[in-house]
Amino acid sequence: MPQTPTIGRIVIFREGTMLTGRYPIDRAAIIVATASTRDSTCVDVQVDLCVLGRFGTYFRHEVPFSDQAEPSADTWRWPERI
Repeated sequence: MPQTPTIGRIVIFREGTMLTGRYPIDRAAIIVATASTRDSTCVDVQVDLCVLGRFGTYFRHEVPFSDQAEPSADTWRWPERI
């Protein structure tokens, strides 16, 4: 994870099958809190997100980072550079 997660950054959230009832879907999300904003001794590997869904927004707490080629469900990653 070469970039540092900070409040207000746009990321991609991989929504899992528990919420959608089908295959995982990528959603845009905004970082609303990081581990360091909650506890200054933490390393930022988990963040709180405001997820922009098809029918509105919702919040996810302590979402883990994934840099895998095929990310796990309910994780976040940086958007691809174009």
